[in-house]
Formats: sequence, C-alpha cells, structure tokens
Amino acid sequence: MSDKSMTYSEAGVDREKEEEAVRTILALIKKTHIFSSDKMPEGHFAGAIPFLDYYLSLATDGVGTKVLLAMELNKLDTIGIDCVAMNTNDLLATNSIPAAFVDYIAIREPDSKILTEIMKGLTEGCIQSEIPLIGGETAVLPELIAGNDNEFDVAGTALGIQKKDKIITGKNIAIGDIIIGIESSGIHSNGLTLARKVVADDWKEQLLTPTRIYVKAIKELLRDDDILINVHGMAHITGGGFTNIARLGKFKYDLEIPDLPDIFKHLQKNGNITDKEMYRTFNCGIGFVLIVSKEYADDIKNQLNKYYPTHTLGIVEEGVSVIVNDITL
Repeated sequence: MSDKSMTYSEAGVDREKEEEAVRTILALIKKTHIFSSDKMPEGHFAGAIPFLDYYLSLATDGVGTKVLLAMELNKLDTIGIDCVAMNTNDLLATNSIPAAFVDYIAIREPDSKILTEIMKGLTEGCIQSEIPLIGGETAVLPELIAGNDNEFDVAGTALGIQKKDKIITGKNIAIGDIIIGIESSGIHSNGLTLARKVVADDWKEQLLTPTRIYVKAIKELLRDDDILINVHGMAHITGGGFTNIARLGKFKYDLEIPDLPDIFKHLQKNGNITDKEMYRTFNCGIGFVLIVSKEYADDIKNQLNKYYPTHTLGIVEEGVSVIVNDITL
C-alpha cells in the first residue's frame, strides 16, 4: 500500500492536458462540419450524419493500456471483447443500434497465435453486441511498435443506425428526472494506467474482466415506444468516470452510488486514492447510466434488472455540476 495518494496524472495521464488537446482538436474538426448541417450534438458519445430518415453513427476506440496487462498475464482472448464494448456501448448512449464493426491491429511481427487470441475476443464481443465483424486491418510495424516482446495495439470502429426521431441526446432531460445506473463487470477499460501501478499481483487478473456489453439490455428496453420517450439521456461511464454524465446537458446531477465493489476498494486502498479521484477516473461499479422520467423510473429499473443489477442513483436538479456521494467532481 502506498503512503502517498496516487492520482491519474501522477500515473502518467494528465487529464488537464488531455482536455486542452481535445479542445484544440475540436476547433479543427468544426471546419469539416460545413459538409453536414444535420448532425448529432458535439461532444456526445458518438458522431452521426443523416441518411434519409436515419442517422448513421460512428464510434471508434481502443483498449488502452489494458493491452499491456493482457500481455503481462499472457491472456489475450478477452481484450477484443473490451474493444468492441467500448465502441458499441458508446453508440448505445445515443440509442444508435450497433450494426457492424471493423478492427485495426498494429503489431511488431506477424504472429498467428497472438492474432488468433485477439480475434477470439473480437468475435465474441460482436456476438454479444449482435453485429457482424465485416473487416479490418492488420498492420505489421516493427519500427513503430516499441518494446522487447511482440507488442501490439488493438482498436476498432462501430457503425450504428437509428431513426432520427428515436435518437437520444439529453435534450429532453428535465429537473426532477431520475438517474438510474447499471452495474459494471469491473474496471472495464479505463483508468488502467493508474490501476496497473497500484494493484497487487494477486488482483491483476481481475483487471482483465471484460467490459460489460449493454446492447441486448438497452435494445430490449427501448423497443417499447412508451419507455423510449421517457428515457431522456444515457451515458457510458468510461474515461473520466462520472464526469461523462455532464455531456448530456447543463444540470446538477446528484448521485449516491452503491458501496464500491471489492476490486475498486482494493485499488483505492493500495494506491491511497481519494474518493474524488476514484469517481473521476473509474466507473466504481456503474458502467452505464440512464436519465428517465420519474413516472417510468421503477418500470425501467425493473426491466433492466432482468439483465444486470440496476440501481436508482439520484435526481436531476437545477445547476451545473456532477456530484457523487456529496463530492463535486
């Protein structure tokens, strides 16, 4: 256990520099928006363009330094699930239904065994997301991929589709709405740069638990049109922890999350990590959040409980902040 309080920044990821870089990038991206006047709001979980009466949505992401842990433990058959999950869960946050996936693997040297193990996870992730893996790219980059062994990286892009009038962006969120959270399967694929530095060896394998894919649960829930119009916003709790909820609109989101699962308790104790840093870095046991009308909250929660444990976390209030267990993030 560390005597010093560890932070994500000290572990190697400077959140403020990252946010500054993103702002710079967004300013450049906006120059391309003249080519589509009808698009999804900026800063959401997925981007989209119109296609007749539909939006075609795209999400792209990788697995981050979870790859390093997978290589260390010589267990490569699940990180592909994480890769698919990070993308399809982002699409879901707009109610864009995943339709297809493509992958990108960069590796130092061709290795059929490594590639086969990665593909096992990618195909399983696509099966769980109910989509085809329609293609991809394997790049052999001996001069670019550094390391002593046959290192690699894996990323992917998911395509989603939804009718324009069924897209959920947060624009209908109102004061008094209820915040519901679906449990995660563990740390998922964010905060690993910090977690890897503080986790004890006998806990490392738990960090490889694949990211939960919420596709079936959310698709089934939102098939009901009455429920659809009463789900006002959704958020995938990934990098940035619970600050992701702020993407949905300028309100005060006041949450009381359940007791931390054991893996998060271990990370917090071993790294002497503050509560605020935990809530801003990890999902802390809640992987997906829905903001719903008060009248339908119990019904929605009961339906989601058929798939995964779901909790009432709090309420939407007037203001501009995200508060978790009385700590402003």
